Amino acid sequence: MYAAAYRSASGLGEVLLGQPGRRPDFRIEPAADPVTLAAYHRLRTRVFVHKQGLFTDHDHDDRDDDPRTLVLVARNLEGAVLGGVRLGPVDDGPDLGWWFGGRLVVDPDCPVRGVGGALVRAACAHAESAGVLRFEATVQARNEVLFSRLGWTTLRPVTVAATPHVLMRWPIDRIAALVSATKSELGGLLSGLVPGEGGYAGDDGAPVPGSDLVAACDAILPSMVERDPEWAGWCSVLVNVNDLAAMGATLVGLLDALGARNRSFAKRVLAGLGRASQAYDIPVLGGHTQLGVPAALSVTALGRAAHPIRGGGGRPGHRIRLTVDTAGGWRPGYAGRQWDSSSHRRTPELRTMLGSVATARPAAAKDVSMAGLAGTLGMLAEASGCRAVLDVGAVPRPAQTTVGDWFTCFPGFGMLTADEEHPATATGLSRGQRGLRCADRGPRCGPALAGRGADRGDHRLGDRAGNGMSLLRMAAAAANFDRDLEADFTRIERLIETARADEVRLLVLPEAALGGYLADLDGAAGTPPPLCQDGPEIRRLARLAGEMVVAVGYCEAGADQDGADRLFNSAICVTGDGVLGHHRKVHQPLREDASYAAGGRFAAFDTPVGRLGMMICYDKAFPESARTLALDGASIVMCLSAWPASRTNAAPNLNQDRWKRRFDLFDRARALENQIIWLSANQSGRFGSLRFVASAKVVDPGGDILVDTGVRAGLAIADLDVKAELEAARRSMDHLRDRRPAAYPTLDRVVPGAGPTLPELHSRAARGRPNSSAVEFGSVRAPDRDPRR
Repeated sequence: MYAAAYRSASGLGEVLLGQPGRRPDFRIEPAADPVTLAAYHRLRTRVFVHKQGLFTDHDHDDRDDDPRTLVLVARNLEGAVLGGVRLGPVDDGPDLGWWFGGRLVVDPDCPVRGVGGALVRAACAHAESAGVLRFEATVQARNEVLFSRLGWTTLRPVTVAATPHVLMRWPIDRIAALVSATKSELGGLLSGLVPGEGGYAGDDGAPVPGSDLVAACDAILPSMVERDPEWAGWCSVLVNVNDLAAMGATLVGLLDALGARNRSFAKRVLAGLGRASQAYDIPVLGGHTQLGVPAALSVTALGRAAHPIRGGGGRPGHRIRLTVDTAGGWRPGYAGRQWDSSSHRRTPELRTMLGSVATARPAAAKDVSMAGLAGTLGMLAEASGCRAVLDVGAVPRPAQTTVGDWFTCFPGFGMLTADEEHPATATGLSRGQRGLRCADRGPRCGPALAGRGADRGDHRLGDRAGNGMSLLRMAAAAANFDRDLEADFTRIERLIETARADEVRLLVLPEAALGGYLADLDGAAGTPPPLCQDGPEIRRLARLAGEMVVAVGYCEAGADQDGADRLFNSAICVTGDGVLGHHRKVHQPLREDASYAAGGRFAAFDTPVGRLGMMICYDKAFPESARTLALDGASIVMCLSAWPASRTNAAPNLNQDRWKRRFDLFDRARALENQIIWLSANQSGRFGSLRFVASAKVVDPGGDILVDTGVRAGLAIADLDVKAELEAARRSMDHLRDRRPAAYPTLDRVVPGAGPTLPELHSRAARGRPNSSAVEFGSVRAPDRDPRR
């Protein structure tokens, strides 16, 4: 009886009876190929241009060119596009977790009802799954009722294309829900136990009266103990030593209380706890273990601090500083919730991080807990009796995390400190502590909280007090440039000012940042505007650079070695004092030689930040290029690129593109084989027929990527002690020292059987001779290879 009723009402009866249910009238999916995107854009033109007259010729804008923009489409059973909507970050800078939806369109002749509402709901679901914290859209006034029924909130009227719209917001309460679930009930619940005046309310540890001891206690979630006993044991130590570190205490010892169903289970928990106690060099003083009971684990930690730092010591006007370890990755099984930055660290690294608060002696400090960064900042502000402003853009974040996940997860090691405008500097880092970063812009305590800090930080915790470390803050940019030279200068100025606010001293911008790259590599593309090395544009660039060292790519008008006037694909390195170094691209992919003459040498040059080398894009595919610069004394090599994605086998997901993989592999290989620091800048977005892979990065002498923008625009910023990094990398196996040049006598010879050179291939094509090799961006591919690979 119930099955029949369900069958007639919702189709559930068909499932229960094993009968086929009614097929949906349409499905919603990402537009994963150019054909689908083209259909969506045609539908937009039909509706917004021809039917509604909102736009004159087309409705295409910058959001359509942003590779981060996602388009969702609704298809009928035959695959035809019935409608679509787009969504993505609000601007071309770093993704701040603030996304915007728009261009919602439904075919006017669509026979199916509910397509528009389904697309809106799908966009909301996708935004939340992508870790977005704020999702808004401008909606035509006549559609406000639809969005309101779906749960959207109206903010204010706006005008788009001379037509009334309203700005609306989808409610995402991820942070509020987390804080409510973890902390909101504690005030009233613990009111009878909170210490009086002078107590440490809001702290995770407390001083022991009559001594310099500080005690902290934490329990691990029983579900976590059951699911991952070794990791639970490790974390029981981790969270307690963090609590002590936030109070400026040195570690003394641990006591544990463990409940377990049997001996084997208890052994696994204690194994994790034991490894952590050894890693942090804190002894287990004693404890209590009970078998035959449900899983339970709590640990008490003791430390010493003559003057403990309070979590409630913040005052209006204080600067909030975040020190966080961004190395590591999501703990398996806890993606988006727990970041593991500690299990791979050595004891000296862990102890240095734990000592950072004690060294800095701020007015207030709290370790970032399960309430996440936002929730912990709220607790610090509440305990301090004021409010706080959090500048999302100033928070250092691993490339593989979303804003929503990073702001609500447990980061492993994260310390929030509050102090005057210029707090004492924390201790320097030893080699290997890459990933530890500080952000000290923006968040402030205050009753009114007006304004934000002027200087921005997203960098490793460094020593400016003179204890032997000499950190250089460097950055590589991924950005989009085109033929509009004035617009390019505006972008460059913005990037330089952003880097300057971050106290960057060395900034590398992409190939062809002045004037854009070639629109294609088929030999018929027009060149960027030619500039002279001593011309007004380069002088303008030098003025923008000021005290910074800045490298930029451009189209150079100059003379070749025979004195003939030619165009070169060049890079120039400047400061406010003028030109420091210059490079002409040597290796030319495909038909780039139809537009540019080739350079003929690689040479390092001295700058205020050390001896540097430059190369351009395809140059890095040749090991001799970087080796020459390393042998010429370059400690840092800057590679400026306009490296595109594959054209012959385009991947829907740019992260999976084979040319992106090669781009990253070359960066790591050149750094490792020469044991140098590698700065890789690249174009982003699209230009002409080319789609660029972005992926600006900093690579250390061991070939490890320290920071990477991924396939989007942004700045990859890192702090390194250049001299110490190179000395450590070359201490035992020095690749430059251990070379045997006499064993490589054929480096300057043509390899027999290697096939024709690119100029020979071009010459054959010009003569009409058949070419049996396929060439893509400078690599010869055998004709019998599966093109799908």
